[in-house]
Amino acid sequence: MEPSEFHGVNPSTVSHVDDDPDWVDAPIPVSTPVFQTSPPVANCNPINNQLVEALQQLSENLNRGLAPKPHQSKARIPDIFDGSDPHKLNHFLFQCRLFFYANPLQFSTNEEKINFALTYLSGVVQDWFEVALQQEDLGYMQPWLSTWHLFMDELWVHFGLLDPVGDVANLIDNLCMKPGDKIATYNMEFMQYTA
Repeated sequence: MEPSEFHGVNPSTVSHVDDDPDWVDAPIPVSTPVFQTSPPVANCNPINNQLVEALQQLSENLNRGLAPKPHQSKARIPDIFDGSDPHKLNHFLFQCRLFFYANPLQFSTNEEKINFALTYLSGVVQDWFEVALQQEDLGYMQPWLSTWHLFMDELWVHFGLLDPVGDVANLIDNLCMKPGDKIATYNMEFMQYTA
């Protein structure tokens, strides 16, 4: 152990820095941190360089993979349409349109809309479109497979009301307010029929 220069000195006899007027106003030296702005010198080892490049590419790929996912609404899926009640066809198509509007990124093309609607058909309606799809596989092109409006027309022609104008005229003729109904209910039914 080396002897200290303060060994044997009485602490009460040593003058303090606070007592010295020259030391009170003297600036206190503070070391300033040095930040490196240039990239570090490349390592001479080629394996380390390849490892660094691979890690950088992996980091970039991971950052790209964190892009936000498209928003999907919690819209209600349509009821299955089996063709047994032609009055339900309009409601089925309306539910499909609502689902498309709620999820526009998922249904940006006519084909996506048609494929979605086909999965909610059953019974004789599903059989009808199954035969049409088999014909498509044999080379008989079905124009309704690529256009949503033609697909809706195909549904209306084969599974909609036989005489929609006559049926609606009959419904309007028989429309009346039941006891306890509100005028809003009557108006809503009237507007549905006329539409």
